[in-house]
Amino acid sequence: GYYQYSVPPPPPPPTEGASLNVQPPEIINSSILPPQTIQVNITVKNVTDMYDYQFSLSFDPSILTCISLTVLDALGETNYIPRFLINNITGLIEVNVTYYSPAVPITTVPEVALVELVFRVKARGVSVFDLHDTNLTDPLRRQIPHEVHDGLFVNCLLYTSDAADEEDSV
Repeated sequence: GYYQYSVPPPPPPPTEGASLNVQPPEIINSSILPPQTIQVNITVKNVTDMYDYQFSLSFDPSILTCISLTVLDALGETNYIPRFLINNITGLIEVNVTYYSPAVPITTVPEVALVELVFRVKARGVSVFDLHDTNLTDPLRRQIPHEVHDGLFVNCLLYTSDAADEEDSV
């Protein structure tokens, strides 16, 4: 008999492209003061057969300090190796999660939280949550194309020209 070995075809792409996101996308609240905390999640949606993910998240360490990072069991999957680093001096978080057998690849259209981050507020100001150096791969270690959506934290009073106009019209 003959045996034929072949690489399985790539999974069909979801209707919309995959994305890695900061949720919520914006926290704008001037009443959040030191030493209060805020929580953001890193989420994925519209992904098919994700078996590994990695990302770096930059933030302003003069405004925020990361006090907690929890890798969540996406879709109940618990067979993974989490590696992460939090640097509150430079304002950088690095996360790498690798799934292993018998893990089932993550396929989801709705948004699913991957990592939960808690930050202590140190000062008033603005901090972008900049997601970069991101990578999603399937079980064959092929890259999964995806978009990235950053986040924003603002707890200072923002000056707008509208407010100035209202004050001037006496």
